[in-house]
Amino acid sequence: MTVPHYRADIDGLRAVAVLAVVMHHLSASLVPGGYVGVDVFFVISGYLITSIISREMAQGRFSFARFYERRARRIFPALFAVLAASLVAGYFLLLPSDYEATLRGTLGTLFFASNFVFWRDTGYFAATDAMINPLLHTWSLAVEEQFYVFFPVLLMLCFRCFRRHIVPIIIMCTVASLVVATLLVKSKGAAVFFLSPFRAWELLAGALLAFNVVPVIHTRALRELTSCVGLLAIAAACFVYDEMTTFPGLTALAPVLGAVAIIQAGASGPNLVGRFLQWRPVVYVGLISYSLYLWHWPLIVLTRYAIGMEPLTPYIPVLFVASLALASLSYHFIEKPFRHGVHMSRRFLFLSSAVFVSALSLTSVVGLMMDGFVERFTSEVVQLDKMRSSQ
Repeated sequence: MTVPHYRADIDGLRAVAVLAVVMHHLSASLVPGGYVGVDVFFVISGYLITSIISREMAQGRFSFARFYERRARRIFPALFAVLAASLVAGYFLLLPSDYEATLRGTLGTLFFASNFVFWRDTGYFAATDAMINPLLHTWSLAVEEQFYVFFPVLLMLCFRCFRRHIVPIIIMCTVASLVVATLLVKSKGAAVFFLSPFRAWELLAGALLAFNVVPVIHTRALRELTSCVGLLAIAAACFVYDEMTTFPGLTALAPVLGAVAIIQAGASGPNLVGRFLQWRPVVYVGLISYSLYLWHWPLIVLTRYAIGMEPLTPYIPVLFVASLALASLSYHFIEKPFRHGVHMSRRFLFLSSAVFVSALSLTSVVGLMMDGFVERFTSEVVQLDKMRSSQ
């Protein structure tokens, strides 16, 4: 199996993925298929996490507590900050029905079930609902965390009972997920987009890389070709796909295989695409990509709401810079201290996380019981909001 050292090119690939998503959300006409950046993230995550846990299992030192501690340090601090900021800003900006949707999204996000909430409430390309839900983008976090509840258990079972058949089992799961997604994407499009079983194959594609399923590319020319084709596949999906594309399913193969090609070419040796991805400004965007992904969408949604749902076009440069600035601050002052906090014990981390989850959950439940804190508005506004939301 692959045991990766730090790879700057993978952070660079994260930058490509997150910028595709951010630019798509800022202007779908500029990058109509930028949503495929999430698929690239899934491949990267599957590769890196599988590399870590499979190595630890092979060495007999894997611990579920340590694994989820790492996930908590990585995921929770910035996520809690974004949820709290969205709730506070939403209280002052959002109408009751929209704030209720945000409160439901908060509960779903806290318990990594927001993909189910948004599958039920809306669709990714449903113009009215999607544009005014500041937490819609958290569906992808839910997919990842649901995957990492079950996948380590599957791997541990395989290491203990079917060690010689780990790769065939993962291949079977990958193919099954892709086939089912492909068969159902036209009839059950929202479910295939949001729900983990239909997205698992994308994370598993990265997992297969960690088990050296793809052979090492020994020649420089072939590495260059592979990495270039991979980058072109991602770029083509970003600019050719749009909201009318039947997605995911087979159409997701372009960004997924593109990411696989770039990662494998980089693991095999130097190449020009890898050198570009290792450029310091690109790597830095990759380092802040998680915070950038978290902060950009609430900022866009709440700005759109504040300006009366007018086109964002005049505000795109400001929103882009503001998203980068927020992400940078979040990375340096929220993410890094918690992720690398040597004096922060596992017990403190889990207890403090429980406190934040409880506080945000209680706020959300109370808000839902009070109909989105409806007393913020006059009865006339509330009535108009009810008429609008019922249409």
